[in-house]
Amino acid sequence: MRILRFNTKSEEEIWVAIGGFDGLHIAHKRLIERVRSFGKRSGIVSFIPYPLVFFHPSFNFLLTDYEEKVELLSKSNIDEVFFLSFRDIKDMDPATFLSYLKSNIQGLKGLVVGKNFRFGNAQKGDTYTLKEICKENNIDVVIEEAVVFEGHTVSSTLIRELLLLGRVEKANQLLGRYYKLKGRKVKGHGFGSKLIFPTINVVSLSCAKLIPHDGVYAVWVKDEKGNISRAVMNIGVCPTFKNKSFSMELYLLDKFSSVARIFDIFFVSLIRFEKRFETPQALKAQIEQDIKKAEAILEKSTF
Repeated sequence: MRILRFNTKSEEEIWVAIGGFDGLHIAHKRLIERVRSFGKRSGIVSFIPYPLVFFHPSFNFLLTDYEEKVELLSKSNIDEVFFLSFRDIKDMDPATFLSYLKSNIQGLKGLVVGKNFRFGNAQKGDTYTLKEICKENNIDVVIEEAVVFEGHTVSSTLIRELLLLGRVEKANQLLGRYYKLKGRKVKGHGFGSKLIFPTINVVSLSCAKLIPHDGVYAVWVKDEKGNISRAVMNIGVCPTFKNKSFSMELYLLDKFSSVARIFDIFFVSLIRFEKRFETPQALKAQIEQDIKKAEAILEKSTF
């Protein structure tokens, strides 16, 4: 078990919310708010690695990797986070799992979970099971109803689907913030320079993080030195140049002198999907339009 303590409180009793918390979206924030509402120590129980990654090592649709999750939780006013080794607990039956929590989290008073919560080996336990076992162990349980946004139940799965469709604005609403990728600068093909639009080529630092649908996006960029710029980002294979390799390119709208190699990229809006143009000149003309659209979008956004 890996324990992170953001605040130290004298109270011995603690309420915790349990879940995978991928994305830490607005429904997860509802669980955190409920845990904090009891006025006791507040905590989160989550898992490393994320269960889907454990069972499917090639899974590359995470909304938040471990480092980003810790960063977000540190700003959530939660007192403690308990990261359980999923390898250690995956074969536990529901009763054994709860006994493990009780013995490892001192002063465990109550649990908060979502209505679709499942736990234990092969997900044999549900909220009814949880209530029964907790009653035997004198632990309170609160079941939070699903958060519904514009007729859809908010979930990590729904947000992944939106990003894979390029609908980053809607995904951002459900996340409660801009979706973020962390990229490392790499050598590119030089296509942007040929069009007088020098770009920064990046690769994702996390192989498990979801990359939105191929297209052109308005984004904010923050480098490792704290410099911030508006930018246009292209994700795809640059079909106009008959390139077959995947790439991600940033064209900074606010020039800053930086030798940084690490960039946080915050997605604001999809401008258009990637397409092939008949000539490089036609592509150049479209990029000029993309830049104007990005400037208009980012002028209305905050960062």
